[in-house]
Order: sequence, then C-alpha cells, then structure tokens
Amino acid sequence: MRAVAPPRLAATILSLMSLAGAAAYAPAAHAQGYIPDLACPAVGGRSPARRPSSADEEVVPFDLDALGDVSEPAPDADPQLAEQFRPGVAGVRGPGIRRLAIWGDSHIASGIFGDELRRILGLGGIDTGNAFIPPFMTRRGVRIPVRAFCVGSAWSLSMAYVSRVEVNAGPALAEMRVDGNPDGAYLWLDLRDTEREPEALRLRMLYRPMAGEAEIAVSVNEGPEESYLLEAASDYDDPAPKEIYFEDGDLLSTVKIRVVAGQVALQGFFVDKITEPSLTVDVFGIPGATANGWAVANPAHLSAAFYERGYDAVVLEFGTNEAAGDFDPVRYAQMLDRALMNMRKVFPDAACLLVGAPDRGSIIRRKRGSRSGSPSVDQLLRYPRIHARINEIQAEVGATFGCSAWDWQRAMGGPGAAYRWSRMSPPLMSGDLIHLTAPGYRRSAGALARHLGWSQ
Repeated sequence: MRAVAPPRLAATILSLMSLAGAAAYAPAAHAQGYIPDLACPAVGGRSPARRPSSADEEVVPFDLDALGDVSEPAPDADPQLAEQFRPGVAGVRGPGIRRLAIWGDSHIASGIFGDELRRILGLGGIDTGNAFIPPFMTRRGVRIPVRAFCVGSAWSLSMAYVSRVEVNAGPALAEMRVDGNPDGAYLWLDLRDTEREPEALRLRMLYRPMAGEAEIAVSVNEGPEESYLLEAASDYDDPAPKEIYFEDGDLLSTVKIRVVAGQVALQGFFVDKITEPSLTVDVFGIPGATANGWAVANPAHLSAAFYERGYDAVVLEFGTNEAAGDFDPVRYAQMLDRALMNMRKVFPDAACLLVGAPDRGSIIRRKRGSRSGSPSVDQLLRYPRIHARINEIQAEVGATFGCSAWDWQRAMGGPGAAYRWSRMSPPLMSGDLIHLTAPGYRRSAGALARHLGWSQ
C-alpha cells in the first residue's frame, strides 16, 4: 500500500508524513488473494422515534374533485435540454456529457430515483458508474455507493446547509468529523462491485485540515495497518482540501481507516477505477438539505476539490425543505441566487438543471366521531401553493445563470396531485404526503428521463 499526493498538491500537502517510514510508500508485494466480506463490530442502537397514533383522532376525509384537475400532463421533452444532457459514449470522441452530479434532499437520498435514471440510461446503451463516495455513512436512509461499509459511533455528520456563514465544504456539501476515539473512530469500505469483483485502482481520501495534526491507521485489502499524520491547518494554507492516495499491488477490495489521535474532517473519497463508464453519475442527497448548502459553500475550496475532475452537467434538486416553516419568497430567491452564483464559479460551463419540489399534501386530523366538515381547499393546498411558488422562482432565478428548470410538481399533475397519488394503487405517495413511495420515485424519474431525452 502507498499513500501519495498528486504533483498539483505537493506544495500544500507537505504532505503526508508516514509514521511507518519510507517503506509505507512502496507498493505492497503480497498478492490480494481472498478478501472476506466486512464483518462490522457489534454496536448498540435504538429505533427512531415515531409519532404515536391516537385512538381519539382520525384523518378528515375530503372529495378529491374539490381540488380541480390534478391529472398528470402528457410526457414532454425539451429538445434544447436534451442536447445539453445528451450522454457521451465510452471510448468515442465527440460531444456529450461524461460526468453528471446531482445534489439534493431526501427525495434522492434513498437512491431509488437515481437508480431508475441509471436503469433507463442502461436501456439506451449508456453504462453508468460513480467516481465519488460521499461522507454520509452515519446518516440512516442514505444510499452509499459502495458494496458495504462499517462506521464507528465516534463520527458525526456536519452539513453545510445549516450554516449561516461561509464554510469550506467538500463535494458533498457535508463532512464527517471525529475527535480521536479508538473505540468508535473507524470507517471500513468494501469497494468491490455487486459481484464481489474488485474494480478500484486507488482511493483518494479528501479531508480538511483541523487545528492540530491527526494520526490515522489504514489497512488495505486486509493487510497490516500503516500509520500516517494528517497535517494541521495553517494561516498560510490555500483553500484546497488535502488528499491521500491509497494504492496496493493489486486492485482494491477493502480499505479500513481508523483515527488514532486528533480531529479529522473527512469530506469523501474519489475512486479511480479500471474502466471508465460512458457516464459517471454522482449523487449527493441528504435528508433535510436545502440549496443553502451551495449558498454558503466556499467556491474556491470546492473548485480545488474538483480540480481536473469537474462535471459536464449538474442537477440541483431542492425546494421541499425550503417550504417548511414561514416561507418568504424574497429571501428564498436571494438565497437561491447566491447558491447558483457559487455553483457557476465552480462549474462555469456545465449544463445545469434545477429540479423543483414535488407536490406535497397536508394530513388534517379531527377528534374521532366529530361531525366537523371537510377541510377547506386553502388548508389542503397550503404547501402545494408554496411549492408552486418555489418552482416559479427556480425557473426565474435559474434562467439568469443559464439553468433550465423541471417542475416536478407540474409533472405530477400540479398543486394537489399528492392527494391523487396517495390514492392510487399501489400508492405513489407515502403516508406523510411529503415523500413519494418507491413506485412514485420511479415514475417521477421516468418523467424526468423523458424530459431529458433519455427515453421515449
């Protein structure tokens, strides 16, 4: 195994100091052999809290016709957008995007939406793969693009979108942090494909230097641990994050990282694979996220992270969480403007698409047995109307930055469509009337694919 810094970062990563000596930089001589599956250490936990049901309450029924026509429009395609998002072909020179990134919230975090887009692309002869592993391992309900992983309890997730000041966010607009804890400061990754075949040439760990030096121990392909020092932050540092390369004499199957001492801010991993797909698709979805993550991200730090690894096309899928609470359209437009300004500093020439909030409903309850009438249309359409305004603002602000907009709510049937989707068989909306079901996300992904010209 060896850990090396690319020439571009040699001046800023002074660099990586191996506690094991120069031998740590020499390629491993042992053959990979059989690498067992990860067996995570046993840890305790608890189930997430659920809203207790009340025997004294019931959902107020209503007539769907009171909301007007909420049927889905005919599938549409945008020829100009389809040209901008036309995938290239592996090994063939010519036009077409080769690297796509999607940032968003819980609607894409589970992976169902992205998986359906990949499936549709595959039907069209476009093979896809990922090039980045986001640091979302501690968050439940988020799809991590690795075969398997184990994460210790000492790690915590810090997300850019909750900040009110500029932050040096990594590609995922989030980072996992740990303050050296030998009992729970580990992260193990199985980098093999679903058939247990290794495909990774090297793993590049992206981190942000903290106040003091940190020490990590790393085992590759179940080999012996090697120890390294991660440099501390300096007043003279440029905004670039730091990288460590992990390689072996063979392809990588597993990489086990353990923080021995100090603080570590892990911003994710770039993966170099033996074959390059026609289209790289990296998905950065985290529950609760808003476009504010882009508004507060330091574009210089992000640009350095993506140096020579930029994206040809970007999709920002946000809006549902911005609608919660007291929605102010003026403040939202200002925040979105800052977010897109930063995005364009990082990806000035990328094709850009804003995916607006899908429709949402409200669960209106009453005391069981009460004779109160049906909820008013204003009650039922409170959030749908906010989502409609958000979609309008995305189209208006996005246009000033060369970004197209796809109105997810309109594709569902407009304000109030969530209620119709919830009554379908099988239901396309979940019981909370905020998230879609798996069939609902697949149906929506299919509609977007048609809009992008990826399917008929």
